[in-house]
Amino acid sequence: MSTHMYAQKEIIKSSMFVRVYNLDGKKINKGHVTFVGDTILGLKRHGNIIQINVREIGTIKTKRSAGHNLLIGTTAGAAAGAILGVVTVNATNDLFGNWFYHTESDGLVGGAMFGAVAGACNGGITAFLKHSNTYIINGDLEKWQVLKDD
Repeated sequence: MSTHMYAQKEIIKSSMFVRVYNLDGKKINKGHVTFVGDTILGLKRHGNIIQINVREIGTIKTKRSAGHNLLIGTTAGAAAGAILGVVTVNATNDLFGNWFYHTESDGLVGGAMFGAVAGACNGGITAFLKHSNTYIINGDLEKWQVLKDD
């Protein structure tokens, strides 16, 4: 039986991240595509293989959501800004004297806030520029075969 099941699966060499929605438009799973069968989509998430019947799939969206880009950009910007805010305290105080004096904790908070805003802007730009695709399956095996053959 396992040989028969294996023969129906096409192993994917380069895994693409997808989000899978049911017929009602609710996200039912997400992960990296590991195999595509005649009636089953296989995803890998957290080391587990998830098999989804094509008849349950409404749409498939490629790549991650825009919120993911914003979160990563904000986090990276806040971390980088906080580090820069702390390490530049002495240089800023020497340059501006008492006019713009601040402590390391002030530099940490201010740098993190500025970096978070800059990172969110960067994440928003990358979210806008990414080219994700939406495939409408609606549980139809014919639409699935067309997508599978591409």
